[in-house]
Amino acid sequence: MINKPIETDAEYRAALKEVETLLTLIELIEAYEAKHFPLLEEEVEQQRRDEKNELYGPHGLSLGEQ
Repeated sequence: MINKPIETDAEYRAALKEVETLLTLIELIEAYEAKHFPLLEEEVEQQRRDEKNELYGPHGLSLGEQ
């Protein structure tokens, strides 16, 4: 892993190669998670609604303005 400023073309190309490797790893992790830890879209949407209600209240108002 590169841990210093990029100063040369060779370092730049090496850094891009590392990014490509990390992006591939992210895709593999996402595929594994989708297979082994599936969430239904409805569950995700409900969680988002719950979080929004916690922040803004059930009527969309800031809790400080109610």
